[in-house]
Amino acid sequence: MSAFPSRIPAIGAPWYVHPAENPAAWEGLLTVSHEGFAVANIHNGFRADDPYYAPLLSRTAATALLGYVDVAYGDRPVSEILDESAAWLEHLAIVGVMFDRVPPVVSQCWWDVEIIDEVRGIGAQMVAVNPGVVPQQGVVAAADVTCVAELAWQDFCWWQAPSWLASVERHKVWMLLHGVPAARQTAALSLCGERGAGYAWVTAGTLPNPWSTLPDVEVL
Repeated sequence: MSAFPSRIPAIGAPWYVHPAENPAAWEGLLTVSHEGFAVANIHNGFRADDPYYAPLLSRTAATALLGYVDVAYGDRPVSEILDESAAWLEHLAIVGVMFDRVPPVVSQCWWDVEIIDEVRGIGAQMVAVNPGVVPQQGVVAAADVTCVAELAWQDFCWWQAPSWLASVERHKVWMLLHGVPAARQTAALSLCGERGAGYAWVTAGTLPNPWSTLPDVEVL
């Protein structure tokens, strides 16, 4: 028996769809309230010179939007992380940030989870982190949301969480699955819920950029 009750998670969307390519999807994200959050990202970071983003991010958004910040597994200096976070937070639609390629340890190179509090100090209402694997418990404790599994569907079928993750509140756990056939996407979301995810996203898209493909199931 699963350690978690079965429940479909809220959306935790890596929203890597450019507004010029799918304006209807962006309009839905901005105008229809959805439980969960979406990470705005096309350029693997903030780009002030993208003419499509300025009018979108100057609006309020019905769904919580986070700006994408690459931590580069701890190699990126703290000053750059803070500067890019601040650039995202200057826009009305952005309520927080998602740190991607986060070390699965509390401290490594320039990275330390204390950065999370520093970003909250400059206005972030929510800080998500994505190590892509189950990190040290201190990482999960520090962040509002942590992606503990970013996996292909066939690998997630055999994935097992450490026992301590069962005690983590569901709203702090996020899972991302790619390569999920359309017919299995609802089941995949349910399995994420059974394994403790409060947020999840599934897509049939495959590497190297699966998140540019929206799910086949109606999640928005």
